[in-house]
This record gives sequence, C-alpha cells and structure tokens, in this order.
Amino acid sequence: MDIRKLKTLDEKVQAQKISMLAFVVPIDMEKEAERLRQLPESSEEYGVERWGAFLPDGQLTAGLMNYHYTITFDGHEVLCSGIGNVSSRPENRRKGAVRGMFDAMLRDMRENGFVFSYLYPFSHRYYRKFGYELCEQPLRQWAKCEDFAHLPCELSVTMQEKDEGFSDMQALSHTFMKRYNLAVLRRENQWAFLMGDPYQKRQLRYLFRDQQGVLQAYVCFEPKEENGVRRAEIRDMAYSGKEALFAIFSFMSRLSAQYEEVGGCLPPDIDLRWLVTEPYRVRQERSCGGMGRIVNVETALSLMKAPFHPGHAILQVTDDFLPENSGCYRLDFEKGHMKSVTRTEEEPDLCCTIQDLTRLVLGVASPEQLFLSPTLTVKKNRDMLLRLFPQKMLHMNQPF
Repeated sequence: MDIRKLKTLDEKVQAQKISMLAFVVPIDMEKEAERLRQLPESSEEYGVERWGAFLPDGQLTAGLMNYHYTITFDGHEVLCSGIGNVSSRPENRRKGAVRGMFDAMLRDMRENGFVFSYLYPFSHRYYRKFGYELCEQPLRQWAKCEDFAHLPCELSVTMQEKDEGFSDMQALSHTFMKRYNLAVLRRENQWAFLMGDPYQKRQLRYLFRDQQGVLQAYVCFEPKEENGVRRAEIRDMAYSGKEALFAIFSFMSRLSAQYEEVGGCLPPDIDLRWLVTEPYRVRQERSCGGMGRIVNVETALSLMKAPFHPGHAILQVTDDFLPENSGCYRLDFEKGHMKSVTRTEEEPDLCCTIQDLTRLVLGVASPEQLFLSPTLTVKKNRDMLLRLFPQKMLHMNQPF
C-alpha cells in the first residue's frame, strides 16, 4: 500500500468523497472542487496537508487531514498537528490503511519539528493504539444572562460588522492564550470560523476598548435554541484582565431580552458560579474531549517547566507505535527550567507509556490522579515526581 501526501486536485476531491461517505455528510462536490482549487498548494502557506493510502491499482482508499498549528506549551510556542477527516472506504477497511497513514505521518511530523499531535476521536479506544490519550475534559457552563447585571462595564462596546480589526483580536488572543497549554496561536486563515457577515452567519463579534481605543477584550457568540431555551453560545473570547472579563459578562446581561442563558465551553479558569448573583442557577457539565500525544519526547521534556529547587528524575517511556520515543530519560533541572534531558541506563523513578507521559507533561490532571493509571508505575522519589508534574490549565481553542 502506497502512503503519501496528496498532491493533485483530483486526489483531494477523491479524499473528500471518502470523508463524505464515512461521516454521512451531504456535500456539493462541484463547489467543493472549486474551493479546493482555490487553496494554496503549499501546506506551509495555508497550514494544512492531506495524506492518503493507495491500493496497488492506484485507487485512493483512505485519507486524513493534518492541520499545522502553533500552540502554547509551558510558556513556549511549539508545533502541533491537528488530525481530522480520518476516513476510509468501507469495502477496504481493516487492511491497515489508517495505521499506515498514522505511521508515515507521525514520522514525517517528527522530522519536521512537531512536538505534539491532537485529534477529536470517534472512539478513544481506537486512537489509543496510535499513542493518543484523552487530554481535555471541557466544562460546558450555562448561566442566566440577567445574573451578570451587577458586574461593571467601564469599556466601550462595538459590534464588529465586517472582517476588519482581526489584527487587534489576534494580538490580544496570542497574549491571552499563553497562560494555557494546547491553546492555538492562530494564523490569519485560522480565524475563518469566526469571520463572516454577522447578519447572514448569525455569529456575533463584540469588541471592548478603553478610552484610548486599545482593545481590552472581545467575545464571539452565536444564537442557539435547545428545548425552547434561547442561548448565546460563546465560541471564542479573550480579555486583558479581570475588569475586561467583567465587561464581557456585564454586556451579556444586556441581552437578557433576546437570550435567557449565556455560556459554552469557556476558558478553564472561568467558573461562572463565582461571577453570578445566584450560583444555584448555573449549570455545569464536563465531557470527554480530544486526545493528544507527544511526537518527540526529548523535545517535550526539554521544554517542560520544572521545580525551582535543583533535582533530577529518571523516566522510562514506552511508545509502541513510535518506538523512536521509547527509552529511559534523565531530567536535570533547577530554577524552574530543564538543564538537560539525556538518555540513560539508570534505574527509573517512573515507568509509563507515551499516553501516560503525554498527560503528565501537559498537566491534564493532578499527578495523584494520573499516577492511578494501570500502565504507570512509580518506583521511587514519589514526592519529587509530584512536584515535577503539577496540574496545569488546558484550553484547545480551535475547532477542526
């Protein structure tokens, strides 16, 4: 089976047809072909590439999309792939096409400087065999618009009617997202899901500026209705500080005649119960979200934050799908940074799979919770390992 990146327009159209069949999504292929024709050929320019698996007769039997993202990780900007549209022809399934694409793609990403990969699975069990693991458990929150009326709004508010001013939004978003892990620092074309005519797209964007005209916050939301309840679902937001956050929700209280509730999957440090006058009326629901995996263990460990006091740790890592990552690593650190990450034959403090390590490095949950994994063993120096892998805030802010 031939595994490679798709090059021609015909190959990309065929991949879209396979995706349509797999996800049962109706599509106008003539319009889709025209859209694909207008995209830049260079993945570096547009930030997306397509992979395919071809049978010996040359027929494309499976495909996937690999979006190139720059994400935040412990204060650094690193490359992360976003995997989507993984699909194959039903008549040719269970012949190794998807496995072959992931094998070739992950090695290609490793050679080209990617540190992480992320996807939204139809089955967590299925993608675990490729080294991915559940990383994000987004919290959906809803509160009554009127319950934010007590918050102050000392900023001027304007609706963004045209696709202008995204440079200000981009700058504010980049600063805001650096407090999280997994947050995407969007390039221009990656803002497309928020752009468009608000009157036609029914997606509203509001900008909040101070007296000097400097953008301090923005919020993007769209009208939703479920079980007769009208809601303003927030798709994206960023703010410079507490006062700017208050301004966003104070403004949302003015919409109580149009929407009964406001909310959605908000940044992880926002708990609406602390912002409203009646926390009994806040509804929260946590769900299982995306899966991630480390593509290059040595690079990820080298960039990871570390305890302030000097020390070292030895980790034994097993990556069955990408054995280049397997091995025993010695981490030497001080003053919050890694001094060195080297291969070693010393006795490990901790033994784990690539799935376990991905969650530890990203800070998905408390180390006490993550240490309960059946594939992870703490052999010694538990207290030091607890300090090495604290829980962190994650916020994958880009749909794909």
